[in-house]
Amino acid sequence: MRNGTIGRPAAWAVLALAAAACEGTDRPPPHAGGPGRLAGSWSVELWLEHPAQLRTDAGALPPVRGEVVLRPDTRGGRAVRRDAPRPYYGTHTLDAGPFGIRLAARSHVPGATAEQEGDSVRLTVDPQAPGGGLRLAGTLMGGDSAAGHWSWHGSGRAAAATGRFILRRRDGQ
Repeated sequence: MRNGTIGRPAAWAVLALAAAACEGTDRPPPHAGGPGRLAGSWSVELWLEHPAQLRTDAGALPPVRGEVVLRPDTRGGRAVRRDAPRPYYGTHTLDAGPFGIRLAARSHVPGATAEQEGDSVRLTVDPQAPGGGLRLAGTLMGGDSAAGHWSWHGSGRAAAATGRFILRRRDGQ
């Protein structure tokens, strides 16, 4: 740890511990191949199309890559209506700094929330960050990947950044 931040190896350790701690009898069934559950580990790629800073050349920047791990949100034993969006929570390893986007402080475990309704997916990376975090909205394709658009609105400034994303299932569920 340096300057109050956690390094990449520590972030992976936190992800592994969080996933292990979430194991239990409420484990979702294995992935069946159709528009399915979001629970599990996903690789994420973000491409910048419209930067928040006008001086940034979006075409010159490589994609930002990371991982998101999601679990069904069963906190409080709430019953979820069958036709309601399925809620999920988890953590991530995305660093959108190359796009000029600052997410939650590095001293905190980076969080994520998601909802799935049919084949529509909404994922928020660091929802506690200024401006509500990085928001992704897209469509599940065969249950093993999803694609769509993302947006970030920062800390109330008029500037916003937008782009495209792809999620790919990593854990074979």
